[in-house]
Amino acid sequence: SEGDNEIGNFTTIHAQCHITKKVRIGNNCFIAPFFIATNTPYITEGKHGTASKEPKILPTWIGDNVRIGANVRLIPGITIGNDAVIDQDCLITKNVLAGQHIRSGKDKIGRPI
Repeated sequence: SEGDNEIGNFTTIHAQCHITKKVRIGNNCFIAPFFIATNTPYITEGKHGTASKEPKILPTWIGDNVRIGANVRLIPGITIGNDAVIDQDCLITKNVLAGQHIRSGKDKIGRPI
């Protein structure tokens, strides 16, 4: 975790996950290994990524009771609704509605089922 984020009660986050700044994770969530939440679409400028100003941060919101499988990636600014389930190996490019189940596909873009 890069800090400056919120993680709810009774939430489990496995090893090898990367949680960037401004990510809020609700209560009672399960996040499997190799999850990545990003917060900016911009790559920093300057030597070794040392930008003169911080890039625009897009907060990510993960609701309560969410289950996320291994190897899931979120683009910046995504919202995942309460009780959603995301299967392993998904790239989430759109908001996920509450209660929605997203499965991985051949092209690795999450699709509702």
